[in-house]
Amino acid sequence: MKDISIEHRPLVAIIDDDSTQARLISMILETDFDTCIANSGQDAIEMVKARCPDLVLLDIVMPDVDGYEVNTWLKKNPYTFDIPVIFITNLNDADNETAALDSGAVDFVTKPVNPNVLKARVTRVLDLTTYMNFLMRLVEQKDVKIDLLKKQASELLEKSHLGTRDDNPQTSC
Repeated sequence: MKDISIEHRPLVAIIDDDSTQARLISMILETDFDTCIANSGQDAIEMVKARCPDLVLLDIVMPDVDGYEVNTWLKKNPYTFDIPVIFITNLNDADNETAALDSGAVDFVTKPVNPNVLKARVTRVLDLTTYMNFLMRLVEQKDVKIDLLKKQASELLEKSHLGTRDDNPQTSC
């Protein structure tokens, strides 16, 4: 997981075959986030590999590779599996929303987007990602400390057995 800090402006990948819609979303977000745009599923995969965004906004309906396939690729790739995905689509039925969330997306937004709601959702997801990364680092640090303490305890135990061992053959157990 990429570390998102105050010094780092998060990069949001916008993937939509409608270039006007993609530019509109970029304009909504550009005051707070860096953005990059891909207008096809295949271009999206290449862009994500090259740019490693902090978040992906992904349309479902695209002519070459649909959003579900792009998301499946992202979730199977060891370098991109933890990039959060928000689907943004004209499909506003419960089946598509459920399928999107079941596929690993963190949110689902229907078009036309409300600019304030979109910014709030993107900010929330990025804040949660930052907090999750922080917690994962804490767990890793604790694991390292636990391993060190186990090693030290083992060494102390071994030393204590060596110091109390009675080599007198006349003594029984």
